[in-house]
Amino acid sequence: MSDRKIEINMEVQGDITVVTISGALDSSNLRRFKSELDPLFNESDNHVVMDCSNLSYASSQVFGLLSCYNKTSHAKNRYFALCNVSSQMYNILDILGLIPVFRLFENRDEAFNEIQRLIVEK
Repeated sequence: MSDRKIEINMEVQGDITVVTISGALDSSNLRRFKSELDPLFNESDNHVVMDCSNLSYASSQVFGLLSCYNKTSHAKNRYFALCNVSSQMYNILDILGLIPVFRLFENRDEAFNEIQRLIVEK
């Protein structure tokens, strides 16, 4: 299978990194996605907002990886939030029982502002 095109943009705003993913994320490009995001979760102390507004598809492997990133963030006392999740992605998170596990927000500003508020309250 040839690699599907994905675009990963990271924007650092203080202690928060906003990651925007565009395209379809599946087994053909999961290794690249993982190699770009692993350092953010394993080596950085930043909080992460993942903007899924341009994510057209996410395979089951992606949900497993996002769960790992969520656990890593929690273990490091960092916040991880998803925003602009499609109804299809939301339904999958619901089926997997992950809705209570993730911080989900309707848009990037809402997620960013809530994480900033939580950082200040720490």
